[in-house]
Amino acid sequence: MPYETDFFCDYKGLKKATRARLIIMLKEYWWLFLLIYIAMPGKLIISGIMKNNASDIFAGASASIFLIVVYAFVIDFSVRRQVKTNKALGNLNVHYTFNEEDFEWTSPKVSARSNYSAIYRIVEDKNFFFLKPSARQMMIVPKENCSSELIAFLENKKTEINCNKKKML
Repeated sequence: MPYETDFFCDYKGLKKATRARLIIMLKEYWWLFLLIYIAMPGKLIISGIMKNNASDIFAGASASIFLIVVYAFVIDFSVRRQVKTNKALGNLNVHYTFNEEDFEWTSPKVSARSNYSAIYRIVEDKNFFFLKPSARQMMIVPKENCSSELIAFLENKKTEINCNKKKML
């Protein structure tokens, strides 16, 4: 029995998905997050205290806040650029049909079918599934439009695909 869902691909939806993807990346690479947001600014603060240098203390304290604000602007800019550059991407409805052996996605411009073996990885958060055919590409499946059966099906596929890929590495 096929499972079906839709994703209305507009600026707001893409921005929400991009933020979710960034949070997933931060969870996966927590050590890098720790280095950038805590260790490097902490070194500046400690150095400033030891040298009695107020500018180093201020720079260390404000660096983490500054980087978080920069990330927010980068996400917004990146999504706006994607929508402006690729006119087909804005206000596009993508329909997904998931079968046992393969899945299909269709939009007014493109229609394609693929086996699950072509998926590099499936990543999940509380609002989305990200089906990744490569490290830099992804198909966004919002959970809010999915039936409970489809969510269970994609969770099973995620376990199956991610376990198989780990064995290959």
